[in-house]
Amino acid sequence: MDEFILGHTKQNASLDRIRSTFVEGDPGALLCVEMYADHADALPPRLDALERDLSARGLGYRYFRALDLAAQANIWSLREAALGLSMAMKDEAKSISFVEDTAVAPERLRDYIDRFLGIVRKHGTTAGVYAHASVGCLHVRPVVNMKTAQGVRTFEAIANEVSDLVLEFGGALSGEHGDGLVRSPFMAKMFGPVLYEAFRDIKRTFDPLGILNPGKIVDAPPLASNLRYGPGYVTPQPATWFDYAEFGGLGGAVDMCSGLGVCRKTLEGTMCPSYMAKARRGALDARARQRPASGHGRPARRIGVGRRRRARGARPLSRMPPCKTECPVGVDMARFKSEFSRTTGSDMERRFGPR
Repeated sequence: MDEFILGHTKQNASLDRIRSTFVEGDPGALLCVEMYADHADALPPRLDALERDLSARGLGYRYFRALDLAAQANIWSLREAALGLSMAMKDEAKSISFVEDTAVAPERLRDYIDRFLGIVRKHGTTAGVYAHASVGCLHVRPVVNMKTAQGVRTFEAIANEVSDLVLEFGGALSGEHGDGLVRSPFMAKMFGPVLYEAFRDIKRTFDPLGILNPGKIVDAPPLASNLRYGPGYVTPQPATWFDYAEFGGLGGAVDMCSGLGVCRKTLEGTMCPSYMAKARRGALDARARQRPASGHGRPARRIGVGRRRRARGARPLSRMPPCKTECPVGVDMARFKSEFSRTTGSDMERRFGPR
């Protein structure tokens, strides 16, 4: 995890406390190494050897050993939450995942990262880096404003240049996840014409009507043809009861929700009480970004597992402050609920029935 990822943990008080238990100062990056053994007493000598080696090479200024489950859980919880934090910025530009699954041989990873970040800098932006370094799989999320024409051009340029870089290093564009619509446009380049035509033959044989995941792997639409936002998108900024100035308005506050789905946890904490009590009802990934279904509330986009018909159910169930304190990004669903009730409640009640 690099400093871009780690720095965003300071936005959340609970994550900052977790960070303080094992991170000292402001490191440029954090390297986490897992070791396994059949017996616990076999691990300390190996940890000693690793620490001596790193110290002799002048790599790192602090070495922390997470020997118990709680300490290990702290590290992984920070890693998981920090990713979401880096995606949820208060500006229109967001850290997005369109070149975040490439992989090269581990021995070439250092040079590959250097070249990769050079591409990002060339296009005048930054990115967070985290990786499964042992297998050479790299996750990089460049910061791009997808609501502008220039941002879309940057998005396309970085994607194309990274695909060329992956080929140069003999790597894979999809090291861990699937290809989907964001990587399928590069399949012919990555595999060559012969294999690509074989992919097409196989898919058409089993799906002659093209109804199963159309545009995936083969015959993909252009990279920028299925955008959630795009140059013509304008963030809604309705008049509000509460002050959302720090986010640039209510629309910006809603867009802080990055779909982490922490509101669906059931094993610890308080959030989300409605989800814990009622299973899936009303607590969904990216619940803040759901919109009412009709009239002036027609959704500009749909996201996560929720459907428009369930959007009105998410808000009335969100009454508890833990939404703000336990959400890694601090999305305040309780305040949105109050906003919903104060500014549009009577209209929504008329449309959808009593809250």
